[in-house]
Amino acid sequence: MSTSAGEKKPVKSIRVRFLPEDPTKHGVVGRFGQGLRFALGGLGLVFSDATLLMLSLVPMLVHIALLAGFLVVGGNVVVEPLIAWLDPQSAAAATDGAVAELGRAVWSGAVVVLAWVAVVGLALVSAVVVGSIVCDPFYDALSERTEALHLGRDVGAPFSLGAVVAGIGRELTATVVRLLVYGAVAVPLWVLAFTPAGVIATPLSLVWTWLFFAWEFVARSMMRHAPSATGRVRVLFAHKALFTGFGAVAWLSSFLPFTAPLLVVAATRLYLTLLAEGQVPTTLPAADVERLRVRASTV
Repeated sequence: MSTSAGEKKPVKSIRVRFLPEDPTKHGVVGRFGQGLRFALGGLGLVFSDATLLMLSLVPMLVHIALLAGFLVVGGNVVVEPLIAWLDPQSAAAATDGAVAELGRAVWSGAVVVLAWVAVVGLALVSAVVVGSIVCDPFYDALSERTEALHLGRDVGAPFSLGAVVAGIGRELTATVVRLLVYGAVAVPLWVLAFTPAGVIATPLSLVWTWLFFAWEFVARSMMRHAPSATGRVRVLFAHKALFTGFGAVAWLSSFLPFTAPLLVVAATRLYLTLLAEGQVPTTLPAADVERLRVRASTV
């Protein structure tokens, strides 16, 4: 059977997936729990499709390599010079007596531990941020494949080197913007955490971080189907509890950077589920939206 020039060919040899139930019909706690469930559900979906699994392997390896590289650089640039600076001071303190020597050893050890904590934290964040830019073509392919599994048709564009470069540039710009927005709120909250207002500022800072991580992954699908930046942000805050739950898992998963591809898949499925319920804007054809609604209603 032939297809028209503007129509994508159906995806061959796949089992079309159905969407989960509407995650917004629950209360605040329920929506938070639904966000957790969606984030964790990416693992099962990836392992249910060989193409998704193969597309996930490269960015996983890239993230692991980036993390290892940042840890090596941090150890050589920060920790080792710090140890070299502390050793002479410890030797000089040995003449002050056993108690002073023990105190200096404890202090030096604490400084080194804190330095490693800072290096590991920065390495994790850097691996996630740099990896999201470098792996942009693979993440787009993962998101497109996830859509194809739920729509039953190919949604990917033909390969183009120019499109790949443009996509990396677009993601670089978007990442910088997201980091600036995140910092504009996170830095003041971090400062307030050292004041009596820290009782409120600290949990708010954590919630804001979770929302940022959710935005980092869900924005990928929305950038392709919801061109308006303000519209994407509006969706994030319209479903704060849902995206906070999703972001909590994403934040914890950042300590295992190879989980990023799983979260891209999970975020795409979350976007499609909200789309089926008419909760998010889209540039998808009306026929595709109706297809998603039918598959969501049959769950």
